[in-house]
Amino acid sequence: MSLDNRKLLLSKSRYTAGLQCHKLLWLKAHEPGAKELEPGVVLQDRFDQGRQVELLARERFPDGVAIEVDYRNRELAVQATEAALGDQSS
Repeated sequence: MSLDNRKLLLSKSRYTAGLQCHKLLWLKAHEPGAKELEPGVVLQDRFDQGRQVELLARERFPDGVAIEVDYRNRELAVQATEAALGDQSS
């Protein structure tokens, strides 16, 4: 499947966006860099808070293992998590 075809797949989030607003769905599919899709101040603040939580967790648990796999690749994420948990039991 080409990148252009994957870009036009209807994901759960795109479907929900389309239910909310047809223009939103069109922008997500055809103009993902559109200014209208940029997070507002409140949403950006929430993203920033999430990043702060991540940094605090890494500080609090320095020996923790970050599973840095694309969330859309569930199978690989599960394998990485199982591998990390397996390494702890030794």
